[in-house]
Amino acid sequence: MAHWATSPLDRNQVTLFSPTLDQAIPGEHSVRLFAETLEALDFSEWESTYFRLAGQPPIHPRVLAGCILYGLSMGVRSSRKLEDAAANRLDFIWLLEGRVPDHATICKFRTQFGPQIKNLFRQVGRIAISLGLISLNQVMLDGTD
Repeated sequence: MAHWATSPLDRNQVTLFSPTLDQAIPGEHSVRLFAETLEALDFSEWESTYFRLAGQPPIHPRVLAGCILYGLSMGVRSSRKLEDAAANRLDFIWLLEGRVPDHATICKFRTQFGPQIKNLFRQVGRIAISLGLISLNQVMLDGTD
């Protein structure tokens, strides 16, 4: 049995200095640049549509829009899969700062802010093109007539 690699971590081992969420995401990870891009954009128009009457405070629109757009860039489209990613994937947990919006909240946000999300997608795309991070040079064809 000596030929099997031993685990570098014991699940039950208590650590004196546990790693932070920020340390769990490498410095060059794409989610960091995505979050920095979102921080630079103005969400005041989005914020003006929120009216706090009762209940829990709402999640900032930057967070929900970021969840949806980052999900699209990672191939995660459905609201239920976004909810699952927010709870289980470190990059989403880091981006959403530990918030786990449920699928109904994500769906309602997507419905309410559809045109704004499309505009934000364009803005983020333009920024990424200007930084040389993406290029629009691929043509896709399907087999339909």
